[in-house]
Amino acid sequence: MKDLSEYRALNKASLYREFKEKYNHPNMQITSYRRVLYGESTYLGKGRSPYIADMFQFFSDKLHKPFLNIAYDLLDSEFFGKKNTLLDVLVAEKKIPEDQVKDLLGDSAEALNNIRLCDLNEDNKRIYEKISEEV
Repeated sequence: MKDLSEYRALNKASLYREFKEKYNHPNMQITSYRRVLYGESTYLGKGRSPYIADMFQFFSDKLHKPFLNIAYDLLDSEFFGKKNTLLDVLVAEKKIPEDQVKDLLGDSAEALNNIRLCDLNEDNKRIYEKISEEV
């Protein structure tokens, strides 16, 4: 299991309230915030909760880590890491519909869709970063 100790600093009611206000999720419960923060019940693909991508961006800003690293840390588990692809991460990070990303990137989008988040390594990270710049 990953060491998520650096995320403990984000487990504060004040940050939860800041997130809700900044990203306009007034009805989100603190338990949902904590579940995402500790890598539970999160999925970036179809059917995901609307606030997960916003939370990852919020955590990225607070921890000064790239969005992809946040997604890897919090989604790379036996189930969720296999279900999410780098295309899912790109769509969530850029907040652009998947169809539009596929139109923009063509074969590159398909390449990202074939890389599971749990298989992330330095080579895949470079591929993601290069393609991400095109969007």
